[in-house]
Amino acid sequence: LVRRRSSGRASILVGGALGGLGRASEVTSRLIPVYDQVSQLPSAVETAAELAKLIGRAQWVAGENLAEAEAWLDRCLRLAEAAELWDVLAECLSSYGGLLIATGRPTMGLGVLQISLDVSHQHDLSAALLQVRNNLASFLSTRRPTEAATHVEAGLALADRLGEGQSRQWLVNTSAHTYWIVGDWDRLDISLAPAESSLSQFYRYYVDA
Repeated sequence: LVRRRSSGRASILVGGALGGLGRASEVTSRLIPVYDQVSQLPSAVETAAELAKLIGRAQWVAGENLAEAEAWLDRCLRLAEAAELWDVLAECLSSYGGLLIATGRPTMGLGVLQISLDVSHQHDLSAALLQVRNNLASFLSTRRPTEAATHVEAGLALADRLGEGQSRQWLVNTSAHTYWIVGDWDRLDISLAPAESSLSQFYRYYVDA
């Protein structure tokens, strides 16, 4: 039992690292067998919830099977809420909201993102708050750009405080598009994305979809 719990915790670190490296397609094959083992252990609910979150998020990002991604995120939400794992719940809600928007349910998705924001504030969850600010800024940038700009500013300040470079880059890319839409040329000049490839990725993912 101890070995299975340790394997589950190690797999969470591996899955998070692979996702951060843009290798989401590898996460599913690595983590599902571990989840199948860990989910049988009553004492490993947090580990199972984390694994379900990572699997669902990876399937969404990789576009492998969005129905399966939704099922995994829902599994995470049920486990996290029952065990009051607020950080896991907030982060999973953030991913789930993005998935709903990407699959034609923007009103529902934005509502779920707002719940994630509320949970993150209520429980003072900095990492989850940064993630949901990033998602809200991105998905509101073409819908309610003025509101998106507030999430950009708050997210950038939080990213700087946490020293989180990856989320900061996404927020900078989003800010360039958002300030362009609202015509805030002064802030646009200082927030242009530093790399052309990064900006192209942003437009392809959030605008052309």
